[in-house]
Amino acid sequence: MNLVTVSGHVVRDAVLSTSAAGVTRCSFAFAINEQRSDKNITTYLQIVAWGPYAAVLKEHAIKGSKLLIHGRILTRMSETQRRITEIVVEHFETMRVKDSTAQVNSDEETCIDEELV
Repeated sequence: MNLVTVSGHVVRDAVLSTSAAGVTRCSFAFAINEQRSDKNITTYLQIVAWGPYAAVLKEHAIKGSKLLIHGRILTRMSETQRRITEIVVEHFETMRVKDSTAQVNSDEETCIDEELV
């Protein structure tokens, strides 16, 4: 089973593009901060969403916004033969930081509609 759940911050605003086949794609860089011992370690990931769901995610993936993303890991080869690993979004939730504690805003919960894919 290929499932991943990550929470973090959008590094820069999401970009919408269209593939050669005419499918809409939303992509953005995502930062995950982790406290280890006395160090703060940041991991950067590439996030992608496809189809009608891409436009929904684009509205929420704004630089600095905090998201909880559920999806799957996909590794592919680029046109220049570089290995690219991405998280393909299947579901996401926006999060707010309040009094230094992250809380999920259930009003902003969004998930994929099977008919859209």
